[in-house]
Amino acid sequence: MDIVKLILFFACVTVKCCAFHSIILGQQNNRTTQRHRTLQSLIENNMPDENNFRIGYVADVEGHWDYFLEYVQRSNVLFWEEHEGHNNNIISSTTTNNCGITFQRLKLRPNTHFVYGGDSIDKGPGDIRLCRALVDLKKQYPDHVHLLVGNRDLNKLRFSSELSDDDMKRPIEDIKRPFWDSNAKSYKEHLEEVKQTHAATKSDCTLDDLNTKTERLRWMLKHTLGCPDTFEFRREEIAYLDKIYGSYPPTCETHESSPVPTVLHRTNDVDVDTTKVTDEDVVESFNYEINHSEGSLRQYLHHASIASIIGNTIFVHGAIDRLTMRFVP
Repeated sequence: MDIVKLILFFACVTVKCCAFHSIILGQQNNRTTQRHRTLQSLIENNMPDENNFRIGYVADVEGHWDYFLEYVQRSNVLFWEEHEGHNNNIISSTTTNNCGITFQRLKLRPNTHFVYGGDSIDKGPGDIRLCRALVDLKKQYPDHVHLLVGNRDLNKLRFSSELSDDDMKRPIEDIKRPFWDSNAKSYKEHLEEVKQTHAATKSDCTLDDLNTKTERLRWMLKHTLGCPDTFEFRREEIAYLDKIYGSYPPTCETHESSPVPTVLHRTNDVDVDTTKVTDEDVVESFNYEINHSEGSLRQYLHHASIASIIGNTIFVHGAIDRLTMRFVP
């Protein structure tokens, strides 16, 4: 009798476990079905209206203006169109005497989408021009142009705080080397190195004397952002923009919000005098482009996204793997 009761007991437990397991599986299946419906809806809502369309994609141009010009020349999606409405009054007299100055505006071909995959700046003398051209393209075709933010775009937000007057009062010793690079110098080590270079001409200068926004920016670019040449690249681009448009930073007439067409020239096609651009001008440029509401990088970040979905394809800067899936930075 006891054996029969024991068998009945285990049979009852087994039935309950099976029922519980069925409930769990049912809930999981419902969640899976719901996720599938959500994903399907997301795909359908982002499916372009055109039955047949072409997508153009490029990323990591990083200020290489000449490379971007080459890309557009080979592209089946983008092209340059001469901008006849340009106001010639904003061109300086020196520019007017330059042969071959043509103003172009970036355009998108019909039945196409264009995705810029992020990292627009840092490694060439075309940071400002590239950001302006991409933002202007986005404004012309808001539903067909997709700008993504990359690490090199987002990490410039730190300039707002670390180049501020308040942060410049921070003790030099408190500004450490980046934790991810053991070979990088701390800010103090950087200033000591700069002091050595000035030893012959300024033997009595102190670290506090060298603690300027110029050196803080140089240190950030070289030792924390991995772009040691960017400071001089920006000096070159400022000289270029000043010669072409007659002023930099741009005035209300020359600002991209007008919009300003892009001068279709390779960097070496126009001679510029970089000696007229001071270190302070370079620092102010970095401050303007990220902090001013109409700055080129500020505008790029404003119009860009972390991800973009076109049809059944998601575009991001980098990758989505099992560690990052379902997380939004």
